[in-house]
Amino acid sequence: MKKIITIFMLVCLVGSMMVGCGSSEAAFKTFTSEDSSFSIDFPGEPKVETQTIDTQAGEMKIEFFMVEEKNVAYNVARNTMPDAVLSQDPDVVMTNGCNGAVANTGGTNANIEDITIAGHAGKYVTYDINAEGRTLKAHQQVVLIDNVMYQTSVISDEDDKYKENREKFFNSFKVTK
Repeated sequence: MKKIITIFMLVCLVGSMMVGCGSSEAAFKTFTSEDSSFSIDFPGEPKVETQTIDTQAGEMKIEFFMVEEKNVAYNVARNTMPDAVLSQDPDVVMTNGCNGAVANTGGTNANIEDITIAGHAGKYVTYDINAEGRTLKAHQQVVLIDNVMYQTSVISDEDDKYKENREKFFNSFKVTK
């Protein structure tokens, strides 16, 4: 699942530049990033990883904050967008990110909607991913605030079972800087 999530998040970021059995009763706890720039409620303590990738717009550092359970994963990815990307329409950047994630993971049944996240225009994309002989449902919210792209995502194999926790996770996201 971790490999799928990492690929999913990287694909979405790169695309944007290219114009345990989870319980529905999981205890959520507010996590605040080390620099206090955002907070979100996770069902456990997130693992933090940083990766640097080369893109057409230059080198980019991506921070991942993840909690993985047996059949569901909760993630936040945060990165500062290069100037070449920021010169594009933010709606286009976010839509390209969503479309890139779907296309590059072989996703099907995609749906992208306009939403508001933390008071900012954003995107919500859902789609199916076929992985390791099973179908996973991906839900992702994307928002570009100033020069930082935030992506919150929940990927699970039992979509309805995790709906309440997914909504709790998404609704708790706050930009604090």
